[in-house]
Amino acid sequence: TAATSASAGDRAVLLDTSNLQIQSTGGTSPDVLWQSFDYPSETIVQGQNFTSAATLYTIDRRFAMRLGSNYFGLYIEPPQPSSGGGVAAAMYFRHTAMEAKAQIVSGGGPTYARVEPDGFLAMYQREGPPADVLSFDTFNRGVRALRRMTLEPNGNLRAYYWDGARWALDYTAINDPCQLPTTCGAYSICAE
Repeated sequence: TAATSASAGDRAVLLDTSNLQIQSTGGTSPDVLWQSFDYPSETIVQGQNFTSAATLYTIDRRFAMRLGSNYFGLYIEPPQPSSGGGVAAAMYFRHTAMEAKAQIVSGGGPTYARVEPDGFLAMYQREGPPADVLSFDTFNRGVRALRRMTLEPNGNLRAYYWDGARWALDYTAINDPCQLPTTCGAYSICAE
């Protein structure tokens, strides 16, 4: 059930989807003035559309996840210089839509990704069959649960599902710690 709080004609509503909305109650049906799904922090939850207009950041904003035209990438963000000049973010992980059978149509509209309840991250260009399915460990094993995908403080992307008592790990993007961008120190490379 949704929790609400009202003041001066507007109200805050926490939906069952985990989307916090500020709604205007002035008309016949409430208008959404703001919603948390449009401004993800380090986590996207099941059913939330992650678009190219959004960026996931770690708490310290050191790492980011962004959606491109037919891929999503993980980036290390450069330190912010005090002089105002900047260095571009460096991509350290890229997942291209259906690397074997890409079906993203150039000019066919923006892509978006969504965590699905059956255990996968789907990349869509429009509603209908996904252009890509990034399978989690429980995909096709009948585990339907509340799911989330989080950009961890070390820059790794992980998916979890709620097993009734705790968040169980369901996917890890980078399994080799040496492939994480700062395992051996900032901007370093380590030998295996």
